[in-house]
Amino acid sequence: MAKRIAIIDVETNQKKEVFDIGLVIGDNDGNILHSQEWILQRELLGKPWYPRKVALYFDKIANPDYPCELVNAPNALEDIDNLLTHYDIREVYAYNAGFDATQMMNIAEKYNIRNPIDGKQIECLWAWACQTIFQQKTFKKFAKMHDFRTDKGNYKTNAEVAYAYITKNPDFVEEHTGLEDAYIEYRIYLHCLRQKKYRLRGIIRNPWILAQENERIRQLPKQFQTLEVAELEQFTRSRELIQKLGKEIAIKVAR
Repeated sequence: MAKRIAIIDVETNQKKEVFDIGLVIGDNDGNILHSQEWILQRELLGKPWYPRKVALYFDKIANPDYPCELVNAPNALEDIDNLLTHYDIREVYAYNAGFDATQMMNIAEKYNIRNPIDGKQIECLWAWACQTIFQQKTFKKFAKMHDFRTDKGNYKTNAEVAYAYITKNPDFVEEHTGLEDAYIEYRIYLHCLRQKKYRLRGIIRNPWILAQENERIRQLPKQFQTLEVAELEQFTRSRELIQKLGKEIAIKVAR
């Protein structure tokens, strides 16, 4: 049986509360085993960043063919917990996993209930993409051709750009809703997996640095010339990664 993993994507309102959780459970062969989206009723009304999307959410909820429901937060987290247990999920991925994991912890603490991803191995797709997808020479060419760089000249490394590149669709626009974003992140996961490259696991702060060329890295402020890892165990492996990528980057362990 192929390895199974979960992808989680959360969206927050202007109060920085989770109001939208998307979940995709898939395996390493590319099969989606379960997908679902939970819209948290109380938090949805707490000023979403994009008020025009409230109508979009209600369209999703009303669509019997789309796996989206309007629920209270405790029920959503209980559903997620049951699904992760049912499919024996041990690794949970998210793009910018530090953010999503923190938001899942916050919503669980708000209602004093179990965090369904607590105890799982949390893996950051952003960090993995910066070690694989964004290292490719063809990505650099693609980014320059389609102006996927910031005003300061850094290569963009968000999920929208990653998906645009791997699908050869420079006009792709991310929807920024939980389930649709989780779907594209699953595709990014599979693409990273196929690279079979040396990899630093876990959460890395500012992984976008890895995608920059050395000439640009030397121009960055000092704080952005250092890769910050979350755990001491990552330090040795991160040194090996930097050497393999040929990057002029320092490494430190977050306090």
